[in-house]
Amino acid sequence: MKKKFLYCSIIALATLLIACEENETMPSYKKLGTATHTMAGISVSNAAPLPSENVSVLISYVNPSSDPLKEISVQAKVGAGEFVEIKKFDVSSDPMDELKTDVFLFPAPASAATTVVFDMVITSQKEYPQVKRTSFKTK
Repeated sequence: MKKKFLYCSIIALATLLIACEENETMPSYKKLGTATHTMAGISVSNAAPLPSENVSVLISYVNPSSDPLKEISVQAKVGAGEFVEIKKFDVSSDPMDELKTDVFLFPAPASAATTVVFDMVITSQKEYPQVKRTSFKTK
């Protein structure tokens, strides 16, 4: 009986000592700035269009009264190319706290199996923009 008590005491003491290990302190960080964040989205009407088919691109956003937006830029990258700005909207005069949408057509590349990536870059009064992304791949 005493041996059982001794073994249980040793196990309990070992568990207690291991559980009391101090956690490492987290490294300090430097705040670089703030980014805008609004309800926004970008989508395409067809995720797998035929080559040269027109694809509808829908953007939607809310211009928040807490951080009014300046502009929205839509950029596209075809295949391995660079991003190119295809649309730019000045939204500084848009009504606050209301959902806005816009649709435009984008022609799919003429070659098959080509990926097109769209970035919606939302700029406001803050240092960093908000970016939303969508894509499609031709059949």
